[in-house]
Amino acid sequence: MTTEHAQSGEPVKAKRPRIQPKPSNPAIEDSLDLIENKSKRKSRHIKILIEEVSTVFCLAEHYLERHLFGDVNGPRKGIDPTQVERLVNESVKHLIFYACHAKLFSFLNMDPLNGQAQRLVLRKEIGEETLNVVIEVHFLNLTKYELTVITAMCHPKFEVFDGQYAIQIEEDDTSTLYQNKRGSIQKICSI
Repeated sequence: MTTEHAQSGEPVKAKRPRIQPKPSNPAIEDSLDLIENKSKRKSRHIKILIEEVSTVFCLAEHYLERHLFGDVNGPRKGIDPTQVERLVNESVKHLIFYACHAKLFSFLNMDPLNGQAQRLVLRKEIGEETLNVVIEVHFLNLTKYELTVITAMCHPKFEVFDGQYAIQIEEDDTSTLYQNKRGSIQKICSI
């Protein structure tokens, strides 16, 4: 096919139409693909398991008296139930992590009638103060636990008893697990 060139009068061949690329299809996920995970280079992702666990949240009489009436030094400021509950809620995932990661750490009391229950301290800097909350956690059944706030105090030098653990929660959702070993506060691990 030829056409006349407008200015020179010479015949010009028509340009051949270009082949247009076909639109690409998005990659199709194959549920049978073998992919890398933390354990193996090749594994098949089956599903995500979600377990429901409930925690019965309790406030001990001792804590309530300190909150409402104070102690011999007067009212305790900064230990209102809203702040205490917020710290406890933030701490649960850290407790579970440390129970799985730190060899000798356990926060769960299995048999409350057998000896002294283990208590631990949750700590967080709130403004100029350090909120310290002492808790006990008891096993009820596989999907239910009971967490009781024993006492709370806003004080930077709150005493952690010998053998007792403390978790310092930071604003950036990191934390550090400490233990008082024979009068010396020692860092166990951090996340």
